Amino acid sequence: MTFSRHTAANRIFFFMLAISVALPGLAAQRRRAVQLRPAVEVTLSGVVTDADSGAPVVQAEIAAASRMTSTDTSGRYSFKVPAGTSNVTISRTGYETLTQLVTAPSDLTKNFTVKSKPTVTMRLTSGQTIALDADTIEFGFPSGFSYVRGQHLNVCRGDTEGKAVETKRADIKKITGPATRTQFTPCCTSFQIETVNVELRNGQSGQAYLYDSCPGYEIEVVGRNHATAEFMYVKFANISELLFP
Repeated sequence: MTFSRHTAANRIFFFMLAISVALPGLAAQRRRAVQLRPAVEVTLSGVVTDADSGAPVVQAEIAAASRMTSTDTSGRYSFKVPAGTSNVTISRTGYETLTQLVTAPSDLTKNFTVKSKPTVTMRLTSGQTIALDADTIEFGFPSGFSYVRGQHLNVCRGDTEGKAVETKRADIKKITGPATRTQFTPCCTSFQIETVNVELRNGQSGQAYLYDSCPGYEIEVVGRNHATAEFMYVKFANISELLFP
């Protein structure tokens, strides 16, 4: 049997057309075959407590696999993480950072204990004693519509010729108050100035005039309450002692 040249050409044309129609479908099936399933998530939850006292650690940050949450007022946390093994990191001011490898193939309850750093002891004139996170302590005062604060205390003494001396937080051992106002013209000519007793780690101690209080500002201690995680702003006039670790 013989075929004309046109009949053979037509068959080749229809064969190529059939292939061109089938290939996209095959490619789509192949793409569907290699699609990855969404990552399975599980719930990781538990309580973070102080390793020494057993007290709940409030507002500790919990991070794992690019996910993050924080503990509530009872030290509890709960969040979604990818199923499997992840490094879980717990961090907060006043505590040593903890990292643990945790495997959670399904929902998991995991409790952590973290080690407290030494705290600053603040005793108020009311008789109350409060522990503050040492790494949050600053000194400040409200000025107009802003708040000025830093990790050093500007003090003036009679031997500094009326100039402010930056006393770093790390160099201070103890401050004894409460602050009182007095006239001391070498440091403040126009107004009364607040004064406290400062003891340094190098053994030096004596009466210090809070230079920034000269315009009438009341200098404050800013710090995070170790137990509640709340930031406190306490005037030196209300502090009987501030003891650094």
